[in-house]
Amino acid sequence: MNIIEKVKFIVFTISACTLLSCGKDGSSPSNTNSPSISDPTTPVVINEHIHSSLPADWINEYNTIMTILKNLLPLYQTYYNSIDIYAWNDKVTDPYPGIDGGAYISVKNNDDHQKLFVIEVNNDEFLWNHINRYSVIAHEYFHVYQISLSENKLSDRDSPKWLTEGGAKVFEEMYVNQYYGKDSLKNDLKRTEMWSKKVLKKPSLYEKHKTSNKRGMDILMVKPGLAYLDIIYRLREESELPIAAYNVSGEYSMVKAAAQRGWIDERTIVLETLLRCIRYSSIPV
Repeated sequence: MNIIEKVKFIVFTISACTLLSCGKDGSSPSNTNSPSISDPTTPVVINEHIHSSLPADWINEYNTIMTILKNLLPLYQTYYNSIDIYAWNDKVTDPYPGIDGGAYISVKNNDDHQKLFVIEVNNDEFLWNHINRYSVIAHEYFHVYQISLSENKLSDRDSPKWLTEGGAKVFEEMYVNQYYGKDSLKNDLKRTEMWSKKVLKKPSLYEKHKTSNKRGMDILMVKPGLAYLDIIYRLREESELPIAAYNVSGEYSMVKAAAQRGWIDERTIVLETLLRCIRYSSIPV
């Protein structure tokens, strides 16, 4: 699967589930009452403010990346009509008064029809040739693409952040792998210093379903589904969150192998597996 096919798949999946704006540091986006716009044929106007503190090679690469992204994921004036991009090197202090530092998408002048696209690049990333100085562009661009496809109706506090941020991270990783031949996510997973010591020493702290709804979770998944019907039943009794029973590959393989040997009727067993999950765990269909 090439990069365009991969991106189309990710965009379709993420868009179909939830496409919400993501503000800086988890802050809630503006809840203005601006009238909606809907012009799916006119491109979003992009105003660029690229500071002179950024190296010439970064600016050249930025232009290349933006050209690729605008062709791959075009932005149309469905829910907003303009974006102001501010980019600078963090070695300079407050180059654009009123624009906070960091890397984020927000609203401009308290108007949902105008977006801010901010990239403050850490100077160390230039010194160490860190790929994040480029990948952050793809990451934040994906967020403005998300917002262009779905009107912002929920605040960050209520939205499934793992899906909005997760989608952007996946897209970022795909882009970096395709154009730079790097796999930063794989390398990050090997760096234990990046992860909380609590996670490494006691993962169970993050597996308590009774506090999941307080940690931004919006669904509980149980796998393997058929083997843990009793667990699913208990979760249904103790939690108001939706519950998914995941039929893992091992369960699937057993059914397929038995059916190929003529030991079982595949359709009957598949339907029985589904019905058991419903019957014994009270999972709504």
